[in-house]
Amino acid sequence: MQTNAKHAAGTGTYEVAGRSEALPVVRRLFVDAIVRELTGDGKNLTDLLYRHGLTDGPAVSPYAMIPLRAYVGFFEDAANLLERPYLGLEMGQAFRAWEIGPVYSLLATAQTLRGALDVFARFQRLWQSHTTMACKRQEEQSVYVYMIDDLSVWPRRQDAEYAIAGLCGMVRQLLSDRWNPVEVRFEHDVSDRAEVLRRFFKCRIRGNASANGMVLRESDLERPLSNWLRFNEAARQIVESHLFDLLSAPEEPHCSLPERVALIVARRLGREAIDLKSVCDELAVSPRTIRRQLSAHDTSFRKIVNDERLKKARNLMSGGTITIEQMAEHLGYGNQAAFSRAFRSLTGVSPSAARKAVRRQSSHP
Repeated sequence: MQTNAKHAAGTGTYEVAGRSEALPVVRRLFVDAIVRELTGDGKNLTDLLYRHGLTDGPAVSPYAMIPLRAYVGFFEDAANLLERPYLGLEMGQAFRAWEIGPVYSLLATAQTLRGALDVFARFQRLWQSHTTMACKRQEEQSVYVYMIDDLSVWPRRQDAEYAIAGLCGMVRQLLSDRWNPVEVRFEHDVSDRAEVLRRFFKCRIRGNASANGMVLRESDLERPLSNWLRFNEAARQIVESHLFDLLSAPEEPHCSLPERVALIVARRLGREAIDLKSVCDELAVSPRTIRRQLSAHDTSFRKIVNDERLKKARNLMSGGTITIEQMAEHLGYGNQAAFSRAFRSLTGVSPSAARKAVRRQSSHP
């Protein structure tokens, strides 16, 4: 997967094959971390970096932006070619909170674990675009969700395991190295790696989930932190304002309306209700306006929803063990029968037949 993209400095816009378009982006520092990990074993990664449109050697600034697809693809290929199937997990295990730079000072001065994780979630969008990191609060526990919203960035197993393992490791640094979450969830199939994951996380592991996530006890989230800096709210506010100036958000100002709608739909699939009104509310436009503008792009809200559902269905089918019932749930259908009818109407084949075809293709590259 080669990505030859020329970055327009200071924006999330890249020149690709002679045209300018918005792409999901990530800070170069994450690629540099992988390179450091692998060159420590004496590996030469120049050719692999070039294959994904990335340069050898560190960027001028670790905050420089590169295509997210290139980073995720490089991560996957590095693990495969170098025969380190748990590369993301291993790097997450080794992650130290101070590696995120000056944001660590905000984590270290938080009063509770919840406060520290809220800081981390707020800055996530500055490190990586087209990505959801949010907390879903429940009665006795909360779920911290991490997911790349762009479904075309797939597979992404290494990135997911790196992100969740790093989050778990950070909590252990802030609380205790004996701490463990209630449950860890991954959107990819983990049937052949659950035991290895369980040894690190020391909790239940779920694969084929609607999003990557880590379930934490509310009692843990309210625990005070043993800070090396005394809590000072005024100092926190000043440091945070400086950091937001330094890490300008990788926004996508040239992203078309259909692309923005597709990203919202992809983020909500199987997790939240998907209807025109709620999407319009998020975009701050009226239903009449959005219908007119989508029609001008020769598409519609229904078509975008169907396209994103098919895209995610094909991704899930390549995972290995997911059932048709689980796919229906992940795609926001009320039951398996409704999903099967809709899938056959859109593709002309049943989900079971399509899944068999996808698996045959993946077993014979």
